[in-house]
Amino acid sequence: MNYYMVDINLHREQSQNFKELIPKQKSFFHRLMHEGKILDYALSLDKSKIWISFSARSEKEVSDIISKFPLIDFFEVDVHPLAFQNRMNVLIPKVSLN
Repeated sequence: MNYYMVDINLHREQSQNFKELIPKQKSFFHRLMHEGKILDYALSLDKSKIWISFSARSEKEVSDIISKFPLIDFFEVDVHPLAFQNRMNVLIPKVSLN
C-alpha cells in the first residue's frame, strides 16, 4: 500500500444543501476508516480546510474515492503522495484469547 495526504479547501459559500450533506460525508469518512482506506482526517478550526491521510494502491484509487464524496462539489482537492505515514494507533487493542 501507498500513503497519500489529501488537502481539501472548502468553498466559502456553504448552502443549505452543503449543511444537509455533512452527516452523509461523515458517515462516508467513517466507513472508509473502517475499511482501512482513510487513516485519519482533520478539520481546521476556521472550517476552511480538511486534511485526510489515505492508504491506497494508487493515486487514481484515491481520486476515485474522493469523486464519490457527498460534498465533492464544495471541495477543491490536492492529492500528495507520501514517502511514509507514521501515526499512533488509537483504536482498541486486539484481544488475545490466550
